Parts: sequence; C-alpha cells; structure tokens
Amino acid sequence: MTVQIDMIDRHPIGPIQIREIDEAGDYHRRVILPGADISAEPAEVQAACADHWTAERVAVWKSAQSLAS
Repeated sequence: MTVQIDMIDRHPIGPIQIREIDEAGDYHRRVILPGADISAEPAEVQAACADHWTAERVAVWKSAQSLAS
C-alpha cells in the first residue's frame, strides 16, 4: 500500500507527528519521539527530525522522560 506524507508537525518539546494518506484516502497519524531510529523513514521525515531534534531538545526530552518514570 502506498502512503503519502500529508503533514509533519513539530511539537515544541520534541516529538514529531506525521500524518499520512493511504490510497483509499484514509488518514493515519503516528508520532516519532526524539532519539528514535529514523533510518527507515522517508527523506523528508529524516530531514525534519534532524532539523528539529537539536542536542539541547533531545537532552530536555530525555530528562523529562526520566522524571516521569
């Protein structure tokens, strides 16, 4: 099944939400968290992650996650 990336939304605290449209016109959303393996993602998603996930933002995200657990 072919999907098209419709939107890449960068959340201020780090996660990136991807909205995709499949061949039937249905929307699917998924979230990629800072530090995730993005090697299998399309180039435009990899570029968005590389741009948005600064070292400082990833460090803040990881720190917040350790406090939450």
